[in-house]
Amino acid sequence: MERQFYPHSHQHSPSWHKLGSVFKYALIAVSIIGLFVYGLAYPKSEIFGKVIYRMNYPGKMVALTFDDGPNGVYTEQVLDILEREGIKGTFFLIGKNVEAYPQIAREIVREGHCIGNHSYTHPWLLPFETKRGLAAEISKTAEAIYNATGVHPKLFRPPHGFRTPWMISTLHKMGYKVIMWDDMTTDYMAGSKPAEIAQHIISHCKPGSIIVLHDGLNLNHSANRENTIKALRVIIKELKKEGYRFVTLKKLE
Repeated sequence: MERQFYPHSHQHSPSWHKLGSVFKYALIAVSIIGLFVYGLAYPKSEIFGKVIYRMNYPGKMVALTFDDGPNGVYTEQVLDILEREGIKGTFFLIGKNVEAYPQIAREIVREGHCIGNHSYTHPWLLPFETKRGLAAEISKTAEAIYNATGVHPKLFRPPHGFRTPWMISTLHKMGYKVIMWDDMTTDYMAGSKPAEIAQHIISHCKPGSIIVLHDGLNLNHSANRENTIKALRVIIKELKKEGYRFVTLKKLE
């Protein structure tokens, strides 16, 4: 009888070995991307280099910081509130906004507040610039701040909180401390309610917290920051009740 041969069924099925290799490399790629995104965007991440996201001061001390100013009437309102409450804050200024409101930048310094560099135009893609491009953006902001106030800031907060290894390296070589935060809400969004902004900040506050609020919105000088102003009054009142004292980030320079 003639012997018949039949192909093995596995010869027509996918190679599990190859699929396993593809899966392994895909998992590695996803892990690398995930790690990069974590380092890029998570405020407390230091995998790309040293950042400061909270203070190690003794006692119940917190820092109020304000981003994206100066912004006309709203920065003025923040300054009025801080003056009435006997509080000093830290303002991270956008260079182009300083050029638009140099008198407010001078007022911030004159009233004893600390200021930091928050880039010249608040670009989304700043962390992906070349080292030369980064240095130019940062230096242009420093020049605008110095021309308006006579101050050389040594604190830098990345726009949108995004950073890359070469960004942090460039900042450190330029003598800057990179300032992040551990207590921020969405007060920059138009639909945010004052009560929700205040509740989030208060509930997440701990001794040493660096709080972020926004007296401006990128380069938009018509942005309404009334919700932030209303929330600020509540935040200060409630944190004072809890025994907190407010300090600037000047000691970190």
